[in-house]
Formats: sequence, structure tokens, C-alpha cells
Amino acid sequence: MLSDGSKIVHYKNKGLWEDSLGNYGTQTCLGTIALNQEGKIVEILLFCQGEDHNGDKFTTRVFRETDMVAGTGKYVIIDGTGLFKGYIGAECTYAVSYFRDALFDVDKCSK
Repeated sequence: MLSDGSKIVHYKNKGLWEDSLGNYGTQTCLGTIALNQEGKIVEILLFCQGEDHNGDKFTTRVFRETDMVAGTGKYVIIDGTGLFKGYIGAECTYAVSYFRDALFDVDKCSK
């Protein structure tokens, strides 16, 4: 914690996701997040790697400005195999919630 009550945290989480097309899978996210005194994200450097139920993989760069409890944000797919290869460069929106140490997000992407 910084002297003004804000925080810089190293973030790591595993969780599940589902998209608007009915795909689902697992993902792991790693990065650094700066939070203000109220717990709202002021800066984020976060990347996630995931795999869908068919074994296709993706890597995303995450953007978010809400608090850490739950919220919405955007990400860009920066790498992928199979289905996700066609989505490289796509901007997606997501809504995330947490249960204990795991995350669950619902995603919507457009090419």
C-alpha cells in the first residue's frame, strides 16, 4: 500500500469464460494493477491466456477501469490458434465476477 492509500498489486488468477457464440473454456491472467484509495483501477497491464473446449488457444491484452470486485472491460486478442486465429486484433467486451479465488467472465467479440 502506498502512503496515500492507493495500491499497486501483482495480479494472478485462473478462471472460466463463456462467449456470446456458446464457446467456453479456461484462462489464466497475469499482470500489474494500480488501484486508487477506493479500489478503482487507475492503470492496468494485464494479459490472459486461455483455451476453449476444443483445444484452441488465445492470448489477450486486457483494459479495464472499474473496481476490482467485479466489472466490465475490453480486451484485444493478440494471438490465437484455430478459431481464435481469425480473431487476432479483434476488440472484445467482457463482464467479470469473482467467486473465492476464481474468476468467471462472459465475452462478446466482433471481428
